Amino acid sequence: MEHLAELWPRDGRPRLIHLMPWDLTVGGAQRMLDLWCSHQAYRWDTHIITVGARGPFEFTGATIHSELRTAQIRGLIETLQPDLLVHHEPTEKNGISSRCPQVWVLHCTNSLRAESPKHVAPAAVFTNFDSHEIHSSWRELPLKVLPLQIDTDEFRPGKRKHAGLVCGIVGRLHEDKIPRSFIDALLAWQAGPWRLRFIGHGLDTGYQRFASEQLAHVPWIDFSGDVPPAQMASTLRRLDALMIPTDAAHGETGSYAALEAMATGLPVIARDLHGLRYNCGDAPLYANEDTELL
Repeated sequence: MEHLAELWPRDGRPRLIHLMPWDLTVGGAQRMLDLWCSHQAYRWDTHIITVGARGPFEFTGATIHSELRTAQIRGLIETLQPDLLVHHEPTEKNGISSRCPQVWVLHCTNSLRAESPKHVAPAAVFTNFDSHEIHSSWRELPLKVLPLQIDTDEFRPGKRKHAGLVCGIVGRLHEDKIPRSFIDALLAWQAGPWRLRFIGHGLDTGYQRFASEQLAHVPWIDFSGDVPPAQMASTLRRLDALMIPTDAAHGETGSYAALEAMATGLPVIARDLHGLRYNCGDAPLYANEDTELL
């Protein structure tokens, strides 16, 4: 890799690396990064490094390095010699020690509930919600809370582009977002005037096949694939409501889908989670049980 840095000239710009522990398909962290790139990537020589695969996001102006092993990631960071390393969701297991300054971005409530990593002293730590659940060790770091922001020029009330009543569930089709108990509740639910639409797929883990096979014969449920961020506003305008049945054990620090839906004029029905209340206030209809959501 000793000559690879020559492939990406800085052109007088500072070099920034975003280090992601997940694939670049559908998710709030990926959405945050895509939004950042669309507004700020031109100011930096931006690189995104991940162990995972590439999905439907643009990441405008950034160079993508995907499907890398840990040793390759460490070598690439050493070769690129960034001026700043932004490590998304660092842990003791995936922690990277580097000579450049680090900023940490936390996206998961489980990480914030656990003790903070000790492999490096970050210059700053950001999360998008505050709660008594956050482990005291994070308070000893330069922790800053920045609530989620969305583009209200793009997401605004408008005319619906469909007929009938459709409730959407936006995000990865994984067990933390769509619990098995929620699937069981759907199978036991009596059909009514509403259709339920799952929007998003994510990196295939097998759970997608399980969920779609379980619900394949329910006539009022359908599945859509991953939707690029540029198409999300028009996707929401085909809905009449949004539901967030996320497993409470995993939680949500926030939800772009919820904020964008509310800005579009849609009611939101959500699991009663600290992160959602912090970012959305009392606007959604909150519930605890699966049947209560339905």
